[in-house]
Amino acid sequence: MPTALMLSLRPHEAATVAPHLGRAAHAAFLHALTERDAALSKTLHDLDAVKPFTVSDLLGARGGGDGRSVSPNHTYGLRWTGLSSELDEHLRAWAMTPPTELDLDGTHFTVESATTDPKVQAWAGSASWNDLIALEQVGRVVPSHHLHIHFWSPTTFRSSGRSIPVPQPELVFGSLLDRWNSVAPLALPVEIRRFAAECLVFGRYSLEASWLSIFGAGETAFTGRCTYTATNRDRYYLHVCAALLRLGFFSGVGAKTSMGFGMMRTGE
Repeated sequence: MPTALMLSLRPHEAATVAPHLGRAAHAAFLHALTERDAALSKTLHDLDAVKPFTVSDLLGARGGGDGRSVSPNHTYGLRWTGLSSELDEHLRAWAMTPPTELDLDGTHFTVESATTDPKVQAWAGSASWNDLIALEQVGRVVPSHHLHIHFWSPTTFRSSGRSIPVPQPELVFGSLLDRWNSVAPLALPVEIRRFAAECLVFGRYSLEASWLSIFGAGETAFTGRCTYTATNRDRYYLHVCAALLRLGFFSGVGAKTSMGFGMMRTGE
């Protein structure tokens, strides 16, 4: 069951942290998981494929390219998500009893609370695969031919060994399809890639490019909103696209989602 856990953190003291802490958040997640399930943590660390979890950057810290300031007078957010039943179990356990402290690149934070309840934190939540696919709607509800995405954190894609910081429809829905088919009990048709490439076009969009100095190198990414319009209003394929967008809330989209990239949600 896809699950999103939101952690509320308070630093022990005032500090300046890196402009992007995705790698540190990745390490903190695996360290916390090691304390609960060392074998699973190692498996995820070594996995050379689509990883069934995401982590966010430190949320709420403000600053620029020289670093961001954090203060013990404020709390900050960190988001961990999982797509597998094993990770769902651990995320729900952390919601009840979260890790006491986390180390993010040498800055120590107390974990004050954690939740999977979207009524408490908008980026928290959980859904069954049945919720996401919504089979009861097939043939009964006419799906929208406008597909809205908010790319909330820096997002980029990889194709043929190159970074592509543009939300081309086939890259967006191809990425979501890979994540779905890597863990879901019911696989979705690979033809969705062709549908996205040939039948989805850019409608309204407002995107902003950014350059991040991370991972020992630079990475160009983008954030913003985009609406895709279907030129072919095939109900089945539009239903599948909508299901993939619902998954995207938990799975993220694009490259480096396990290091703070690709947070997204659907809707205008």
